[in-house]
Amino acid sequence: TTTLLVINTISTSQSAVICEGETFTLPDGSIVNASGQYVSTLTALSGCDSVITTNVSLLPVYTQVITASICAGESYILPDATSTSTAGTYTFTLTAQSGCDSTLIVNLEVLPTIQVQQNIVICAGDSYALPNGVVVTAAGSYPIMETSSIGCDSLVTIIVQVVNGYAVNQTVHICS
Repeated sequence: TTTLLVINTISTSQSAVICEGETFTLPDGSIVNASGQYVSTLTALSGCDSVITTNVSLLPVYTQVITASICAGESYILPDATSTSTAGTYTFTLTAQSGCDSTLIVNLEVLPTIQVQQNIVICAGDSYALPNGVVVTAAGSYPIMETSSIGCDSLVTIIVQVVNGYAVNQTVHICS
């Protein structure tokens, strides 16, 4: 008499989620780094095959670049809530909503403030219109804050010098 015992193969499935750049080890020891469906065949304790299907999903890792500029003397708030007034490239690793690390790069430029001095000479009794529209007749230094073409404050200093006119005596001879 032969008694035949049929042992069913075991089939199961599992899911795995990895972030881009990471790896996952399958039940058979294989290492994968891409999304897909992977079948691993193992031998169960009973000696029969055991099939494990692993569905691997790959989540993206994001990289975002922010280009920012500030004027000299100002500060910029970085993503980690610190502030800086120094030009440079700042890199931050953040955890995205999916749980994967993402990279945020801030390229910060510090724009210069501009300082210009102009010397103006006028005659006594004349006047000069400053860039802000104010008309002056006296000698002196007139600082004016302007916004430059790059959006930063600029200091224009107008130095006005007043010179007196000269009295010239001239003797003229004419013929009769």
